[in-house]
Amino acid sequence: MTIVPQNPGIFADPGPDPRNAVIFHGSTQASGTVSVDGSINAGDTGTVTIEDRSYTYTVVAGDTLASVRDALINLINQDPKVQAFAAVSFTRIRLKSRVPGPDGNGIQFSASNSGGAQLIMTALTSSLCCANTGRVTLDNPAAPGETITVMATGLGISMQLTENTGIPYNGPPTEPDAFVSALAGGKTANVLEATLMPGAVGVYEVQLELNSSMPTDPLTQLTIAQDVFVSNIVTFPVVNLNPPSP
Repeated sequence: MTIVPQNPGIFADPGPDPRNAVIFHGSTQASGTVSVDGSINAGDTGTVTIEDRSYTYTVVAGDTLASVRDALINLINQDPKVQAFAAVSFTRIRLKSRVPGPDGNGIQFSASNSGGAQLIMTALTSSLCCANTGRVTLDNPAAPGETITVMATGLGISMQLTENTGIPYNGPPTEPDAFVSALAGGKTANVLEATLMPGAVGVYEVQLELNSSMPTDPLTQLTIAQDVFVSNIVTFPVVNLNPPSP
């Protein structure tokens, strides 16, 4: 008998496939993401700009991408409108409005690095987006660029897991041993976090940042994958209030 190390599945409502996914809006505060990539070279600079306020860090010998990310987070947290924290997966900076609700939507941000730098700074969207709560439904659809939380299982062993199996997980955020990727509406959805759900057994919360150019589609298809193992196809509604001009 072959037992594979992971075989992801997305929770969905009963019915014929593809079924309606169990997905929730990701945050009551508008959010965005900056990716810190490349390699370390002393003297390179990375900058995150919130509206007209710039926060710059100069790389020093001994830095890592994680330490550069954390230094920028410390600088950004001086901002009056936006707070920052580390994403669980990859060396990414998560940005959130300091105020909940729609007042935080639309705050512009960008990322840059010095010319010729080996450090690569990338803003995954151009503005904070989509404060919302509750389950994603036809009456409360997801939006392009929004962070959503997908309920899943079968993601295999967690690399940080030290507790016994078969009991509810009550530890800090975790990551599965195998990298998780996602496609939503035929476009890559950035995996920000795939962590065991506190109080549950074997259930993962997968946070995805949707592509900002997704079209309106009440039956947007979604899959997650690990290596060659792809989940069931599920659907969820997306409404783009600012579609591209023809």
